[in-house]
Amino acid sequence: MSRNYALRTVIPALILALAFGAAACQAPSQPESKSTLPPSLPAPAVSTQPEGQSEVAENATWAADGVFKPGEYSQSKSFGDFELSWSTDDLYLYMGMKAKTAGWVAVGFDPSSQMKDADIVQGFIKDGLLSIADQYSTGPFGPHPADTQQGGTDDILAAAGSSDGGFTSIEFKRRLDTGDKFDKPLGKGAHKIIWAYGSDPLFTLKHMARGSGEIDL
Repeated sequence: MSRNYALRTVIPALILALAFGAAACQAPSQPESKSTLPPSLPAPAVSTQPEGQSEVAENATWAADGVFKPGEYSQSKSFGDFELSWSTDDLYLYMGMKAKTAGWVAVGFDPSSQMKDADIVQGFIKDGLLSIADQYSTGPFGPHPADTQQGGTDDILAAAGSSDGGFTSIEFKRRLDTGDKFDKPLGKGAHKIIWAYGSDPLFTLKHMARGSGEIDL
């Protein structure tokens, strides 16, 4: 049975440790613990907004509902079991990411080296709620705290997700140029991306798969 969750969430308190590099993927041995949050930091907040709330998009074919519909995106690219779909107009990027997992999914834009300087969007669905974060990676293997924790802003304008048939799908909207120094300007042309997904519906140190590639906006 398909479960769709059309939610707009802003998670300024998310402290996340997605590891695209192999060196960052090995967590210290900690029996019965998968948390990536240091003990001194609060747990991520989870949105409790009612289902069905989302921002109206300027692109009339796009809606933040967590469902990839025919014609909704002008371009798409697959990286094994991870798929990106996207469209742009004069102001906004509309993007969907889908992976064969019940856990988290993430995409990062224009890293300088491995994960370093990547502008990352990461999200998961748990208990019918979408948690999503706008992040920036400070090193080649992270960490990549939320922009808001580094003096920036949360620039995800609309988002929604769905879980169906072993796949997690998350859609989001942001400005091509947010004006935030922790977001990469996404002009026309080629952009390097990194991607990853994990098996757990919460953020953990270990991923199932990761990779890099290029998309053309």
